[in-house]
Amino acid sequence: MYYVKKRLEISSAHALSLSYESKCEALHGHNWIVQIYCKSETLNQDGMVTDFTHIKKDITSALDHKNLNEVFDFNPTAENIARWICDHVENAYKVEVWESEMNMAAYAGRRLLDRYSYGVCPPQRVQSEVPVLRHGPFRFSGNDGRGDSEGRFIGR
Repeated sequence: MYYVKKRLEISSAHALSLSYESKCEALHGHNWIVQIYCKSETLNQDGMVTDFTHIKKDITSALDHKNLNEVFDFNPTAENIARWICDHVENAYKVEVWESEMNMAAYAGRRLLDRYSYGVCPPQRVQSEVPVLRHGPFRFSGNDGRGDSEGRFIGR
């Protein structure tokens, strides 16, 4: 199995439609961090799972510097955005959408075929097939004592 991950930063605005009163009902913006995880058992004719450039072009052209309420016909929550991205990127099986350093939503799509891909590592397993970052995209800076040099979690 081959795995790739693409990280993007997207600036966009949205206003949420909620069943309760919230400041998020007003139009506001985020500098979103989006992490897209793709996998495939085989490589395409170019020797890739999915071309990073195509992911960036497709997602940024649709979402960057846009009012997401005008892009989508659904409530543009981080959860719904994650699912939309996962459904629109070739070979994507998981997407994380970070609104801020402290707020992240993830969607694991139909292509999630193995139980290790979402950061769940059984106690007897030393390494996951996919590097697992325990601190999200903002804080990871190499080996913090809980992983190997590539960031794979190896114990508590």
